[in-house]
Amino acid sequence: MGSIVQTWVQVCTLLQGTALLAVLGALIVAVLRLHYLLHRTEQPSLSTTPAPEVEHPARWSA
Repeated sequence: MGSIVQTWVQVCTLLQGTALLAVLGALIVAVLRLHYLLHRTEQPSLSTTPAPEVEHPARWSA
């Protein structure tokens, strides 16, 4: 019976380690996404400049 308990403890330890890695990975991804969003909003020149596709209908109709 002792070997079953020992195996169960090893499985639980392995699952805890896997869960810890998953939580750390999700945390890193969240920080990177937040970092990307913050840096993307710091550059208003990209969002305020009109896209060149907007000017095409005026050119074709003239």
